[in-house]
Amino acid sequence: MSKARYTVAYQDVSNTNALLDNAFIYFEDLLRASKGELCRELGVDALVSGKTTMSKSMSDGAAIAVGLLLGMGFYQLWEHFYNST
Repeated sequence: MSKARYTVAYQDVSNTNALLDNAFIYFEDLLRASKGELCRELGVDALVSGKTTMSKSMSDGAAIAVGLLLGMGFYQLWEHFYNST
């Protein structure tokens, strides 16, 4: 049995964004658009998609307690919570 060889080329993100913008497809429209429609507008054979989730390893209260125990000041704690939300 022979294995077929093929190559994959990835489209640059800035090109993808420009093509979507020209087609009047915006970020909030992506969940409603079909993959076929997006492929046609982008001129590609396939899409790479996925789902990501974020979770916190501890509660806000526990993080503050640890920060105080480690000697983090108010501004360091504020920056931590501001950047993680």
